[in-house]
Formats: sequence, structure tokens, C-alpha cells
Amino acid sequence: DVNLVGVRDTIDAFVPIISPNGLINTVSSGVGAWLTNDLNPELQRKFTDIDNVTWSGLLALSEDFHKAEGASTEAWPARGPTSPFNNSYGLSKALLNTYMRKLARDSAGKPINIVTTTPGYCATDLNQN
Repeated sequence: DVNLVGVRDTIDAFVPIISPNGLINTVSSGVGAWLTNDLNPELQRKFTDIDNVTWSGLLALSEDFHKAEGASTEAWPARGPTSPFNNSYGLSKALLNTYMRKLARDSAGKPINIVTTTPGYCATDLNQN
């Protein structure tokens, strides 16, 4: 998953050489927040309870989503196949958002800045534009 694992691997590789007060900036999407907001409260907490987020937990969420993808379950949003956030892209951005919030929390007090940007709506094949 390039939007999560690739980002983590890249950050891990560059953190040792980032200068003091350096910046880690990732690009996310509002689609991740839409997916998170559409989940049931129990599952939503797995994305938003940053104190209890773990890397293995994020990977398990990804695996669970892909097992349920295309199926109507109570745990994951049951939307049509063209919904812009009930897909692997939406999940990857939701997981990225969670990972970056966790990284920022874990980096508090260290001389590094953590930023995630969302460029805004863009017309693409993903949203049928």
C-alpha cells in the first residue's frame, strides 16, 4: 500500500537525516476523512483514538477492509461501487491520516514538524470527472 506503507518507509529512511526543525509533509485527501466519518462509532475510534493506535492495528484495519470490500457489512460503510470513499484509495488515505496524527503525537517535543496537506477537490476518474 503505497499511500501508507510507502509513506512510512520513506519517513523512516529520511528521519535520521532531517535537519533540526525540518519538515515531513505528506499529501492526503478529504476522501480519507469522509470514509472515517461514515464508519460506525466502534470502528471510527480505531482511526481517531490516537493514544491507542499501533502500526499493527493500522495494518489489521487495512486487511479487514479488504476482506469486507464489496460486501455489505455493519463494520464498513455499505455504499455503491462508485462511491469515492468506499474503496481502497479512501481507506489508504484514512489510514495515512491516522498514521500522520500518531506520528505527530509521538514526535511532540522533538525538533521536527509534521504536516499533512489536502490539496482539495480535483476532477479525476476516481470521482467520475
